Amino acid sequence: MKPPTIPTLDIYLTGKCNYCCKYCYGENDSRGDMDLKTYEKALDFGHFIAAQTIELCGGEPLVCKDFEKCSSLAREQNFDLTLRTNGIFLDARIDFVAQNFKWVGISLDGLPEDNAEMRPSRKKISPEEQFQKPIVAVKELKKRNPKINILLATLACKKNYSRLPDFAKFLIDEQIPLDKWKIYEFIIDKFRSLINRKLFEMTESEFQAVGEKILSVVGKKFEIQLQSAHTKRVSANCLIVSQNGDINLMGKYYGNVVATPFDKIVNLLIEDNALEVISDNKLQTYLDKM
Repeated sequence: MKPPTIPTLDIYLTGKCNYCCKYCYGENDSRGDMDLKTYEKALDFGHFIAAQTIELCGGEPLVCKDFEKCSSLAREQNFDLTLRTNGIFLDARIDFVAQNFKWVGISLDGLPEDNAEMRPSRKKISPEEQFQKPIVAVKELKKRNPKINILLATLACKKNYSRLPDFAKFLIDEQIPLDKWKIYEFIIDKFRSLINRKLFEMTESEFQAVGEKILSVVGKKFEIQLQSAHTKRVSANCLIVSQNGDINLMGKYYGNVVATPFDKIVNLLIEDNALEVISDNKLQTYLDKM
């Protein structure tokens, strides 16, 4: 049987990160970088499912020692590339990323004080610098490659949602060159987010209301996508290969790209009705741009 097409395969290059966000869903993964043998098998799996794009994520993928080598290997195999990053280290690789990536997703959770509180840094950095470095990187990426697509990723929660319209006004007033802004409602997934739910959890009506306010500020300057915490299988809408090659969704193990036959992994995913949800999420996130 021909395996179904999944537009994007996410590869978790590293568990290392310069941030220690209390809402992060990767908190149980403190492992280091994926080795190249596993990465190459992940690319083979990408071909098997007919993925067009490899999304490099983490952790913070830019701290992976083999980041550029992994990126180049995927490009040599005719994959498009998407990068998910907090943007702090982009300045050192701005030309490489501009030349090799089709999409760059950068995470900011509001204006400087909100962003710093939501995304505490492991290294000393001022809230203003923590905010401005990704903003500068976005502008530089577009300057070096006007065709690159920029996705801004923001978590909306009880701590920051009332001030997100002010953040939207900043983006418009400063003419930040975004292609899309994806705003995620806080979801409860894994231990860290569970124990911190009182800090972050908001009502669905609050999430929808702030989304409407943001839309009224942004208008048609760039696309807005709201991802509710109540979206179907919301915590399992990416097909992620972890550093050791494992594929897990919502706590269920589907196999390992090094040790498990690819058709067995795919058959398990089909049996669990996972692939349609994953495909829909990626198509909506990168709609008409993949």
